[in-house]
Amino acid sequence: QRASLAHATSNRSVRKPPNSAKNNCTKATNHRFIGVVSINNKMSSNDETIIALQKRVEFLESSATFAATQQSVQDAQAEMLEKLRSIREAIAKDGSSSSANTASSKEMEALMKENEELKKKNAKQAYRIEHLVSSIEELLSSTSKQ
Repeated sequence: QRASLAHATSNRSVRKPPNSAKNNCTKATNHRFIGVVSINNKMSSNDETIIALQKRVEFLESSATFAATQQSVQDAQAEMLEKLRSIREAIAKDGSSSSANTASSKEMEALMKENEELKKKNAKQAYRIEHLVSSIEELLSSTSKQ
């Protein structure tokens, strides 16, 4: 019995009395502190959730804007492609007419050569005519003196 009594008293001396005012105060403070920490943890996890949701919304908005911008860029590129095709067709048409222009430029060169030859021929004939006229005048003047 003594051993069990000594063991029981030793357990009592180690234990703090449960009705102690100091012990109640620290328990209440600890409980309040734990409550504040858990509220702060809940708030911080809520804040993290809100921040994560805001980031997702921003990403979705930016991707929607990107999709809209991408569509407008594709529309502008399609317009530009149509314009370039029409320009290419116009150049192809002018290219075939430029070969006609090349042919007409060859014709122009031939005509210019012919024109130069005609000018030379005309100048020779004009000289001959002047010479003939002067010869006729001499003959007339010599016959009129006679």
